[in-house]
Amino acid sequence: MNNKGELLIESLLSLVIITIALIPIFFTINNIYGINNKVNLQSKHIINQKNLLEYLKSLEYKKIEKKVGNKKFKNIKEAFKYFNISTNNYYNLDKEISVSITKTNECFSLFKTEYIYKLKVGNYEDYYIP
Repeated sequence: MNNKGELLIESLLSLVIITIALIPIFFTINNIYGINNKVNLQSKHIINQKNLLEYLKSLEYKKIEKKVGNKKFKNIKEAFKYFNISTNNYYNLDKEISVSITKTNECFSLFKTEYIYKLKVGNYEDYYIP
């Protein structure tokens, strides 16, 4: 008999099944892109913090001595401007960064009274040794 309608119904049914199978795959791919974007932003923020810490370690003693204290910045650009550091090598993010410069009791040299400073940028710490 007449099998023409049967082919159309089979095609529509297979399209529905394929669509139902592909929807979760598309949601998973979208989720992966979102998570990947968050991870990239977090790693850029970590790189900014470590770069700022290294720049602070390279400052002159007189400059670091004047900047003792705790400071919070709205973003990395504001922090780089505060410390008069070139803004060429950073990722422009709008994440808050906290910087703490603390004077220790130890002197670096017996002949000069240049103190060692503890630097903390975000979660990362290091020491400034003149």
